[in-house]
Amino acid sequence: MKTKLISATGFLFLNMLFAHAQDPIQEVLLQVQQNNKSIQKYEQFTQSRIMGAKTNLTPSNPSFEMDYLWGDEPGTYLREIGISQEFDFPSVYTKQNKIANKQEEKFMFQQQKFTWEILHKTSLLCLELIYLNRLEGEYVERLSAAGIFLKNQEKRLEQGYGNILEVDKARLHEKLIGNELRRIRSKIRVKLNHLQELNGGEKVLFEDSVYPQFEPVPQIDSLFEKMERLDPVNKIIVARIQESDLEVGLAKAKSYPEFEVGYKSEEEFLNKFDGLHFGISIPLWENRNRVKYSKLKTDYLHAEIAEHENTHYYKIKETYESFLSARERLNSLDKTLKEMRFEDKLNKALIEGNIDRIDFYSEYVYLYDIRDELLETEKEYYLLLAELFKYKLLEINR
Repeated sequence: MKTKLISATGFLFLNMLFAHAQDPIQEVLLQVQQNNKSIQKYEQFTQSRIMGAKTNLTPSNPSFEMDYLWGDEPGTYLREIGISQEFDFPSVYTKQNKIANKQEEKFMFQQQKFTWEILHKTSLLCLELIYLNRLEGEYVERLSAAGIFLKNQEKRLEQGYGNILEVDKARLHEKLIGNELRRIRSKIRVKLNHLQELNGGEKVLFEDSVYPQFEPVPQIDSLFEKMERLDPVNKIIVARIQESDLEVGLAKAKSYPEFEVGYKSEEEFLNKFDGLHFGISIPLWENRNRVKYSKLKTDYLHAEIAEHENTHYYKIKETYESFLSARERLNSLDKTLKEMRFEDKLNKALIEGNIDRIDFYSEYVYLYDIRDELLETEKEYYLLLAELFKYKLLEINR
């Protein structure tokens, strides 16, 4: 992998969103959505919650009673048989079915949010891997350059032009770069293991060292509006508000009387009686505060969605400001390196004898520090972009 400094033409595509079929991150996200064990488990949990919401939506089971009594006198008895069915007021069942449907909608939004968070974590992990792959490519080049420099110093020493201090310093620097390269590769393996874990244990090959394309970043108010329109957290709260509104109606419906109808038979040793049974339950105390509770719950949820939107806006604003800062620093670093042409000037100074080899190498280390800063800033920039475009992952999570 060969890593180069970011060129001016490279910035033409910095503000695009990765949404192409060939994009390696997109492919990983689709795999994770299919293979992630937590997503699979949560889908089963969602189905169980939906099934649970659809229970107890019908009238209670009918009841059957039979009594057989013996009298004190021989041959006397009393037998009673009763079959009855309890009913709520008809609107209760309509409200309960609407609430169950709204709960199903809420559970699906919660599943969407759960999957969304895992996909976002995966996308950030892929961006970290791109950074590490780019850094690995940079250090491979540095190690190669350090090895060539060490051989040159050893050759100069053999020819009587150098000294042992120059050789030792070159050898030490080669070792330091080699150790750093091993550390970077270790980090890559750790990240790949984490990516494999997110992919349900299925191995993921991710060696890409090119950042994805992002679409232009809109102004913050427009960006926030798009986020809120797709934000599953908002949808969950709205579903809860609608559910709570239905619960107010259900509470009112439950304040109406309940009915019981049935058949009753009574037989004694001399007579037999058959007839209908009718009963009514007058709700005097049981549901006294249910309507008030449901209204207070609705008011609380309206306050909750207002709080969420306010908190979310300022969180996005903070991320947006950090993104603008990272973009400015990235452009500034890239522009400065290109205008200074520091590497060319350093090589020219060595050739013309204006700098000795130890100082040359020390200055080259300083150049490496600048490149490291550039790669680090580049990573920060793309992670912030991914955070701003997090809502776009909802288009995958469908």
